[in-house]
Amino acid sequence: WHAEAAHSFAAAFELEPRDAAAAFNLANAQRALGHREEAARSYRATIQLQGSYAAAYSNLGLCLSDEGRHAEAADALRGALSVDRNDAGAYTSLGHALRLAEDIDGAIGAYQEALRLEPKQATAYAGLASALKLVDRAASRAAYYGAVAADPALEAQANATRAWLDAREA
Repeated sequence: WHAEAAHSFAAAFELEPRDAAAAFNLANAQRALGHREEAARSYRATIQLQGSYAAAYSNLGLCLSDEGRHAEAADALRGALSVDRNDAGAYTSLGHALRLAEDIDGAIGAYQEALRLEPKQATAYAGLASALKLVDRAASRAAYYGAVAADPALEAQANATRAWLDAREA
């Protein structure tokens, strides 16, 4: 399915090279196929065509983070936030990228901003707990319990986020 979609979006983008949506959809299909470098190029093309395409910046950041290019990912995510300062998900993703780039203070700040915007975001609490674990174990536990308190149904998600961040750190 993703291969067919990528082919269709590539054809659409070739026919209309100024269509930011076609470039974005092509990038998403490429990323789904695991073609990260191609996806990153297509996300950048989207941004060049439409500098206010916040989702393109965010997805570029996620794509770069998938490649282990966390500092570049953080820059892309900051681009998303320059377009939409109220995107709690982008702040959470920025926190992940900064944590993995070993900017713990920056990560903590990003997670806290995500939680200011969306107080019940368990993923941000779990990320905050993982970042705080590196500097303050008691605060880390409090943030983890905050994740579960925010939404008990998301305990598994909070655990998974924390395990994912811990595994990427190792």
